[in-house]
Amino acid sequence: MARAALNLGLRDLAEITGLAALTISRIENGGVAKTSSMEAIERALSSRGVTFLPPNKDGPGIRVTPD
Repeated sequence: MARAALNLGLRDLAEITGLAALTISRIENGGVAKTSSMEAIERALSSRGVTFLPPNKDGPGIRVTPD
């Protein structure tokens, strides 16, 4: 969701984070992820204006702050 909100392709996020595109794809599809991978993704998205919101009755969410 956050990647799409920033119009980042899978390969774009892989390049930014230093992770393999396959790793990101696996995580996005519900696969198991290392904590370090999740932290790298969170740092990359946060630095581009994404705020991760705590879960509520509808689940977790994001807010994107425009540049």
